[in-house]
Amino acid sequence: MVNRIYKKVIIAVLAISLSLSGIVSAGAAEKKEQFAVIPAQENVKLLVNNKKQYLTINQAGDVARKKALLHNSNIQLYIKTTESSANVVFEKIRKRMIRETSDSNSGDYMYWNFKSSSAKYYYNTVVNDGKKYYYYDFRLNIKYRITLKQQNQVDKRVKSIIKKLKLKKKTSDYKKVKKVYDYICKSVTYAKNTSKGINYTAYAALFNKEAVCQGYALLAYKFFKELGLETRLIPGYSSNQLHGWNIVKVGKYYYNIDSTWDATYLQNNYKYHYFLKGDKFKNHKRFKQYKTDTFYGKYLMAANAYGSGKAKMCKKSQICEYAMKQGKVLSFTDNTLKFEKLAKKSKYTVEYSVNKKFKSGQTVTTTGNTVQLNNLENDKVYYVRYRGTKKIKGKLRKTNWSDTFVIEN
Repeated sequence: MVNRIYKKVIIAVLAISLSLSGIVSAGAAEKKEQFAVIPAQENVKLLVNNKKQYLTINQAGDVARKKALLHNSNIQLYIKTTESSANVVFEKIRKRMIRETSDSNSGDYMYWNFKSSSAKYYYNTVVNDGKKYYYYDFRLNIKYRITLKQQNQVDKRVKSIIKKLKLKKKTSDYKKVKKVYDYICKSVTYAKNTSKGINYTAYAALFNKEAVCQGYALLAYKFFKELGLETRLIPGYSSNQLHGWNIVKVGKYYYNIDSTWDATYLQNNYKYHYFLKGDKFKNHKRFKQYKTDTFYGKYLMAANAYGSGKAKMCKKSQICEYAMKQGKVLSFTDNTLKFEKLAKKSKYTVEYSVNKKFKSGQTVTTTGNTVQLNNLENDKVYYVRYRGTKKIKGKLRKTNWSDTFVIEN
């Protein structure tokens, strides 16, 4: 049975505001990543029995990314979901849209080339067999710092320079980074006009030979991605001023680089001060969203500068990498549970219960990856999960719980 509940909807405006004015001039940039919901003055009835193709949240994010790569200014997305919060839905779409991929025009390169961006939405609800579904109509409006033609010119020029630098697939990661860094630091000067929007782009750095820090960092990001290197643009502060730089992966770990400041040193006949440095990066402070446990667990930072001894992971990444681990149960035979090992010297806690939320049940600990589950009652469904525990830097650290494994005894 389908019970349709149509709602006349007030539009809300969701403002994507971190990149509105670029790193240098975005006064409260660190606080602007979340979407603000502002009531608007229009309403509409979104019918759910029409021929529109409704997408999942991930599909919507992928469609938005593809259209943004083509510099579409207006992007419309129809989504069907059980999620009642438009903010939650749109934040998931946004993250999917600007997620890191191997495409050098996606991820940070796309995000920081948005001059301004906003979205409004309509929604309706339908109850189907007691389950409530939300039908959203999101309408994005994006203005870009460069045109699609300019983006294509950057693509072509970067590929040409890579060829001139004789950088190939088999070239070492270090050599790729060093040659690109040398090229940028020698070729680009710092733009004095920070109000000129084009100066925040890789296009300005390449063709006008001047840019602000965002332009330097985007050009480095572009080169590294084209060369198959893993990199991010990191916004934050340097000497209490808004600033942007990169991290790039060389070998196992990521290192900090700042071509903006090193260009000034090199052009005045001084050696580099900010090339492939470890996690402790002098005069650089990241925005808080780039200092989270999740970020450090995903982008494992080196403890020290490249080449200053054996490469080691920084303390925070060691802790965060372990904490982010999430194992899975491999099998259950003859009351014996086998699960995936998470790390050397880990101890494991296994919980099992007839309650989905593990409000009551039993716990078993082990140093191996198999354990006997005792006292299981017949004709009962049991829920099982496990996590690892390990001493890191003198303190016990725990991983995430594994996904729940269901046993029908």
